[in-house]
Parts: sequence; structure tokens; C-alpha cells
Amino acid sequence: MKDIIYLKQYQGKMGDNMEDRTNKSNNDLNLYTPTNLNAETLLIICKLTLYFANNMELKLYKTKLHKLLFYTEFLYAKEYHRSLLNEKFIKHYYGPVLTGLDEYLKLIDDTPMITLETTNLGTYINPCKNITLDSFDKETQIILLKVVEKFKSFTSSEISDYSHLEPLWLEKDYEEEICYKEAHNLIGL
Repeated sequence: MKDIIYLKQYQGKMGDNMEDRTNKSNNDLNLYTPTNLNAETLLIICKLTLYFANNMELKLYKTKLHKLLFYTEFLYAKEYHRSLLNEKFIKHYYGPVLTGLDEYLKLIDDTPMITLETTNLGTYINPCKNITLDSFDKETQIILLKVVEKFKSFTSSEISDYSHLEPLWLEKDYEEEICYKEAHNLIGL
């Protein structure tokens, strides 16, 4: 809880960090950088990232995190008819991706919550803190239990391939938004 309070206090610095990060060259930025990051979403993504990183059987690579967040968001929307993250997902070659996730992770990486480690296989999230299921509301807990149970042993490639079977992904053009209001079409969970 102390670390979540730290992250809430850190949120005030978000504007300065965003400006610094968006002044980098295009080669340093993800193509899907949002123009305005949301402090509440930053906190939720931090908590979800920590929870997933501590509850997967394999290292949590960013590719897998994108898919875990997709399934969390869309199962949540399917069950409760509203968005959890209030952020946009798009169709990408490797499956659905959360726009701006790289920027959120860079901000979280600047806190004592996680470190981002790059290998020849990609970037993975190394959790520096643990977070328990009771850090989430009951609705989110139900969703997280289902998502973790289903995907905890999947590799990044396996969950990416799995997400390619989703009508939500199949029926979109590349770079097209996958709207949470279409969550009733989710079949993977």
C-alpha cells in the first residue's frame, strides 16, 4: 500500500516526464504514444502490471502484458458493461495492443515498482514490489483470477497466437481501434 501511495504522489510529476519523453526522437518512441496520459489509468496499469508480473509462470514480456491487459479490459467490459482502463486498444500485427503502454511503463519504470529489462527476446517487466489480489475491487478480482488462470503458463507467442483467434481482432484492419463496447464478441474467456 505504501508503494501505491508513492505512485499516487509521483503522479504529480507526470506532466514533466511526458514532456521530456515526447521530445525524444521518433526512434525512441512507441508509435502509439498517447497525447495525454491519465493519472488514474497509470495507477491501474501499475497495479495490474505488478500483479501479472508476480503471478505468471514465465517472465512477463511486454507482448504478453499487452494481451493480458486486452483480456482483462474486454472481459471486464463484457461482464460489467464499462471500461476498466479507459484507454484505446488497436489491432497490431502481434495481436491487440494498448496504445500508450510503453509510455505508462516508462513512467512506472521511473518508480521503485518495476524495472524494464531488455534481452534479445524483447523487454520484460521485473517486479520490484508485490501486490495482492485484495488490492483490487471485487469486480476486478474476479476478472484477474480468470485471466491469470487461463494465461499464466502461456508464452508471449502463445498468447499472441491465441488473441489472433478473437473476432475482435480478426474483424479489424491494422491500426484500427478495438472498442470495449464490442466486448460481447470476446470468445477467449
